[in-house]
Amino acid sequence: MESLDAADIMYNLSKTYEDCRSYADRGLVRHYEQDGVEIYRLRVAFKLCFQRPDNFYFEWVERPLGDPEKADYRVSALWTEGSQTYRHFFSEKQVLPCQSLDLAIATATGTSKGASMTVSAYLLPSLKQKVRTMLRLKELERVEDAIVDGVDCYHLKGKTWTDSEEEFWIEKEKCLLKRVRVGIVIKPGIDESKFLAIKAIDEQKALEYRQFRESQTEARRFWNQIDYHEADIDCPIEPCDFLFAAERKSDLIPSFNVL
Repeated sequence: MESLDAADIMYNLSKTYEDCRSYADRGLVRHYEQDGVEIYRLRVAFKLCFQRPDNFYFEWVERPLGDPEKADYRVSALWTEGSQTYRHFFSEKQVLPCQSLDLAIATATGTSKGASMTVSAYLLPSLKQKVRTMLRLKELERVEDAIVDGVDCYHLKGKTWTDSEEEFWIEKEKCLLKRVRVGIVIKPGIDESKFLAIKAIDEQKALEYRQFRESQTEARRFWNQIDYHEADIDCPIEPCDFLFAAERKSDLIPSFNVL
């Protein structure tokens, strides 16, 4: 292995995002039970476009509720127009203004299964400052390098501030995230206030939340894996890539099953 240790690699990763003029990615999140066995499975396709100082667009797609032959994919997005941030979640009938970009990204973290936050926390100085505790890792070590999607990557392992296991696969050439995987421990029991808050926005989501929490046990573990199938820095981005059109079919849908 090269002489770089885990701290060196994470520092270089952070600087790469911090210093870039633009960034774009596409990827897929897999949320599953047990390592490598997708028994309970959720998939979220996503894409992000960013250009300094303040052009930002993040879109994510969830599977349809019910029969996929009849129901629509659930498309959501958040974006900036000048100094104003907007969002359009699949459960909302109209575009809504947001208090800030940081808050919009944080609000989308749950439904996007972490995809809205993971890279954004490195790209945006204000967001990085707010979540700096979450970015701190314990017992971080470099393990054997790996190939992901044909790309040579550094492989790091550590623990998050909540003691969850976390792994990073970082592309050597570009020093960008290629894959992130986090082990998640969810305590049994239903938070009724959270259930009511979800129900006020989306009754179907609230029902899913209740059913899931009722099935949870002390021994149950989940993994959240984010794969960046395309990622680049200092790349040209067209102005139309930052625009959201509610009537537009997301271009993530055709590639949802193959990303």
